[in-house]
Amino acid sequence: MSLLPKMLKEALRVHPLGVGGLAALALVSSLLPAVELWLTGRIVDELAAVLGEGRAAFLQVLPWVGGFFGTLFAYMLLDMARAVLQVDVQEKIGVRIQRRVIDKVQKVELASFEHPSFYDALKRANEDLSGRLLSLLNVVLDVVGALGGLGAIVAVLLTGHWALGPLVVIGSVPGVWVMMRMNKKTHYVYRERTPQYRETAYFRDLMTKREEAMEVRLFTLRDHLLDTWREKAVALAKERRGLETKQAWLGGLTSSIDGWAYVSCLTILAWMVAGAQLTIGQYGMLTRAVQQFTWRLEGIMRSLGTLHEESLYLGDLYEFFSLVAPEESAGAPTDASRTLARERLSLRFDKVSFHYPGGEEVLTDIDLEIRPGERIALVGENGAGKTTLVKLMMGLYQPTGGRILLGDKPLLAYPQERVRQLFAAVFQDFVRFQFPVRANIAFGALGQEASVERAAELAGAAPFIAELPDQYEALLGKELGGADLSTGEWQKLATARALVREAEFVVLDEPTAALDPKAEAEVYRRFGEMTRGKASVLISHRLGAARIADRILVLKGGRLIEEGTHEDLMSKGGEYSRLFSLQAQWYE
Repeated sequence: MSLLPKMLKEALRVHPLGVGGLAALALVSSLLPAVELWLTGRIVDELAAVLGEGRAAFLQVLPWVGGFFGTLFAYMLLDMARAVLQVDVQEKIGVRIQRRVIDKVQKVELASFEHPSFYDALKRANEDLSGRLLSLLNVVLDVVGALGGLGAIVAVLLTGHWALGPLVVIGSVPGVWVMMRMNKKTHYVYRERTPQYRETAYFRDLMTKREEAMEVRLFTLRDHLLDTWREKAVALAKERRGLETKQAWLGGLTSSIDGWAYVSCLTILAWMVAGAQLTIGQYGMLTRAVQQFTWRLEGIMRSLGTLHEESLYLGDLYEFFSLVAPEESAGAPTDASRTLARERLSLRFDKVSFHYPGGEEVLTDIDLEIRPGERIALVGENGAGKTTLVKLMMGLYQPTGGRILLGDKPLLAYPQERVRQLFAAVFQDFVRFQFPVRANIAFGALGQEASVERAAELAGAAPFIAELPDQYEALLGKELGGADLSTGEWQKLATARALVREAEFVVLDEPTAALDPKAEAEVYRRFGEMTRGKASVLISHRLGAARIADRILVLKGGRLIEEGTHEDLMSKGGEYSRLFSLQAQWYE
């Protein structure tokens, strides 16, 4: 509940007129029931007065009937206006909150993506954001409006008997208490079962997404995956059903209490009519008032229960927002950022270590320096830490031990966005942007003057682009109705995206993994041209490619164990020589 002021402040900031309009409509709507009750009483009394006087006397009742119709028409207009405002407010609040979630995801340390708890928090934060926030806003406004309406109905009830109000309160409170307790239990279960819900969603995606369809069919995995998904989904459904059954039983009990209170009120009113203390019109008015009071009080209690439930989910959202991101915690940039524009700097690792959240150490005591314009090859077995090292180098991960220096200052002393502009990279798991070809490449240099065509030529992508119907304007990706490319062609586009950026450092992580031998040879032939004037780091399991580097770094078990030229390392007969010889024997 303590987070509600934050939500209301957020809503007012995003759409003050819309929120103000919804509040005004809620208050006006809350007064109409009392007017309707009064008009109902007048109509009944007027009809009783002219009973037996002929149809001409009915004209005396028409003004009251017209007033009643006007009340119903006002209800309709207010509901229409509220529906229009709700859609507008929901869209604007949803866009703002979703943008904050995306912004937070983009700012948190990349290593967070390696931990399941981050995905759990993200899933909870993404759970129907705009719908839940609008629901909260509507509930708050409904409570305010209902309280106003309740006050008007109380004034009507006081014209009958003092006991009517207390009786309907006694009948309504137990149901609300049960509802709030069950909402809290439901949220607890949902929160605790987030990993299981994420797991069932994963199995569902395996059976419904294009990327997995081929292997699922080839290896006849459908039945196995379907059975696994069904087992997990049924277990979750059983738990939900248990909660709903318990809520239904308790709801029946509290409804019986509510029914007893209502019957008691009717008994009092009937007694007063029998004693000539009420007219028939007043009886009808007070009977409706008891019903309205009960409905509205129950509505307020339900709203408070919903408010409690939705505020629990709101807590999940703000818990996600509270995650600390490096860009938010590093403080104001220093004058070091000016150095980046004045000179080319070397990059140095000073006893750097790293481990993922909750995991074992991946890199240990790494000492190395990459000088401006130097070409480095990074080699080692799978799991040696090569990709992790380059992610640290680019500031995508933060070291858990030691320092990374750019020039003579820590990498964190520079603005993170500016640091990332110094790097370009082709990753093993490159992204296949479903955009036109030109955009696919230009994403590497947004905001910069760059030659997309030149980058495509250097990456070897120009020939297949020329064969596309719209060439550089051709939309790519089957899901959006564009052209599909082979994995090798997508990799060439990723390489062009890296080369189009005017970066000081270029990282090529297995840049030829999806290429045929001819295309691979062409990439290595052009490597010098691709990286001219830039420091570059090449990661490749094809050790023959390492010979084009000025210096080769060998990683094993997260440690830097060797470095030197190809000739130096071969003469030492160490790890590099062993790996190179293992590969070379297949070419003899």
